[in-house]
Amino acid sequence: MRTSSLALIPMALLLGACFNFGDTGEAVDSDGDGLYDHEENDFGSDPNLEDTDGDGLNDLDEYEGGCDPNNPDTDGDGYSDYHEVLEETDPADAESRIYTGYWPYNPDKDSIIGSELGSTVGVGDTFGHFSGVDQFGDLVDLYDVAMQERYVMVDISTSWCGYCEELSAFLTRQPSIFEGYGWDEMVDLVEDGTIQWVTIMSENYLGGPPDHSTVAAWDAEYPHEKIPVLADDGQVMPSHLNIYGYPTVVLMDENMEIVFYDREAYYDAFDAVIDLAGSR
Repeated sequence: MRTSSLALIPMALLLGACFNFGDTGEAVDSDGDGLYDHEENDFGSDPNLEDTDGDGLNDLDEYEGGCDPNNPDTDGDGYSDYHEVLEETDPADAESRIYTGYWPYNPDKDSIIGSELGSTVGVGDTFGHFSGVDQFGDLVDLYDVAMQERYVMVDISTSWCGYCEELSAFLTRQPSIFEGYGWDEMVDLVEDGTIQWVTIMSENYLGGPPDHSTVAAWDAEYPHEKIPVLADDGQVMPSHLNIYGYPTVVLMDENMEIVFYDREAYYDAFDAVIDLAGSR
């Protein structure tokens, strides 16, 4: 009977060849990420890179979290695995995400120094750091839409305001009095992501503080997959912008600095954003 040559090789050498043991007989972790090289080979990650997909999570974290080491967004929900871990959502489950509405996320938002929400702002000031409950019941940080390389338009509206209804109808391509004034390009820019539009509801039908039901009802009437609708439950916007009437519209750059605001002629902001964003 012919004997296989493998039978003549000591078991320690076989193990060393398969599992990349070092000269001392111990398993090797070439990149120091906490996973042995043979474990990385089985997992599909690169044993010579601590973070194979470059998403900010090392390969051990990816392994323990059930993530794909070669995909920075394992569940394909638009949020990186690292950002989901930061926000304590599950990077391997698309139903567990930072925002139900898939709104933008800005991990560097705390670097923005905004004006106090109790102060009144104008052109050149940085809009205050506001958060509000959205149409899905999530608490949304307005600064998450910042630093996305696009202009930000915020309209302050109320449930009882007819012109607010007309503006939201226009943005959702429903019949509106704003049709025919040359602002269709603005709607296109919102839809293609060149402009980030946010609606903040400052009053309910009775003039009182809005809540989740207020913004959910508004979104049901004027649904737009790119527009968060936030409740100003503390009603800070009227004083923050020294509001003259509704709707009030503010145009900001990506750092939340106000670049156009006319408290008595909100529609001029439409021309301003088309001129600025449309020329990019």
